[in-house]
Amino acid sequence: MSTVTVIQLVNTPNRPDNLIEYIAWLTTKLESIPSEYRKSACVDISGSDWGVDYTIYYEREKTAAERAEDDKKAEAYARQRLHDIENEIAILKAKYPNNL
Repeated sequence: MSTVTVIQLVNTPNRPDNLIEYIAWLTTKLESIPSEYRKSACVDISGSDWGVDYTIYYEREKTAAERAEDDKKAEAYARQRLHDIENEIAILKAKYPNNL
């Protein structure tokens, strides 16, 4: 799954205070999400003395291109990790030639 952030507002005091305007504001954010993903839409709201933080997001399946990119990154990480392990083994063999 992939998380898509629709909007992230930090310390924003400019949200609507009127309930009808607030609902309309949230509705425009919801309507910006493709209809097939609206069921997964979420909002995180937190407040402080400086204002309110909003993050509106939804979940969707990753695209084939995103999955391919994830696979490419995983393969690169695995190659780098193997290289690091092989280097560590070489260092240990040089340090302890009689033990290996």
